[in-house]
Amino acid sequence: MIHIIGLGPGEKSWLPPITQETAGQCDLLIGNSRMRNLFPDCKKTKYFLSATVIQTTELIKNHMKEFTNIGVLVTGDPGFFGIVPMIKDEFPTEEIKIYPAISSLQFLFARAGVPWHNASFIDLEGQDLSTLPRAIFKPLAVLLGEDMTAQQVAQLFLERGQNPQISIGFSLGRSNEYFETVNAVKLARSPRKLNNVILLIYPIRHQNSWQSLGLRIGIPDKDFI
Repeated sequence: MIHIIGLGPGEKSWLPPITQETAGQCDLLIGNSRMRNLFPDCKKTKYFLSATVIQTTELIKNHMKEFTNIGVLVTGDPGFFGIVPMIKDEFPTEEIKIYPAISSLQFLFARAGVPWHNASFIDLEGQDLSTLPRAIFKPLAVLLGEDMTAQQVAQLFLERGQNPQISIGFSLGRSNEYFETVNAVKLARSPRKLNNVILLIYPIRHQNSWQSLGLRIGIPDKDFI
């Protein structure tokens, strides 16, 4: 059996008892070096290091006959833009059990104090900025990869004549957590490197319909102060 075990932010304080118990019942655990430190009591469990999905699937293939219960450790929630689809595609006949955890999306909305039952979200990793909607009528969470920055997202909205409030978060739930809410003008000017982050873009209210489509000319002077 393959156990896909979510670790949330990857801090021991956020791990529920069932996660510790499941890891302890596995014959083999696969994850990175940081994850290994979360389970110091699993001394009899074999541990293989993996940094990519490809490495993980290869390790599972090579050791399935040797180990009965294989645990795959992942940060965040396994089902939220996670490893679950790839594992299920690679091992369609295997029994797979998934253990959910707190996702980066949940953390972001919690830090912002915003309900997320009606929110939208988009993963921009490997995508073009133009895929972002022109009109924001409900909270929009945006996941960024290595090659795109929060400043680029902010600049896009400014070019569309909009200046929404944007929350930026990374390492949420960890000791080095960063969370801030600013408008697009201030974010576009930020000197901080803000890639591999998650954004919350707030609905733009009190605009005419043509303004919500990005047809407004310029940004009010007060927003630049």
